[in-house]
Amino acid sequence: MRLPIYLKRFNQEERADFALRVGTTVGHLNNVAYGMRTASPALAKQIAVKSSGEVLEWELRPDDWFEIWPELVGLEGAPAVPVGRSS
Repeated sequence: MRLPIYLKRFNQEERADFALRVGTTVGHLNNVAYGMRTASPALAKQIAVKSSGEVLEWELRPDDWFEIWPELVGLEGAPAVPVGRSS
């Protein structure tokens, strides 16, 4: 699930709580959700964990997820690794 869709289920207080639980601010979380900033690997992992896998690392870092988390390559639903790039 894309992060903006996941966040829409929360009211303002719940979104602030989620941001706190993943170690960021609501402003930065919104910037990541709407493509103005890229999630750091640590933030992407926390979002994946704290969303119970509803938002996944490859959705937050589509260009390099397979280099950061090679253990995710080949999992069900994982995107293909671009040709010429490997984990």
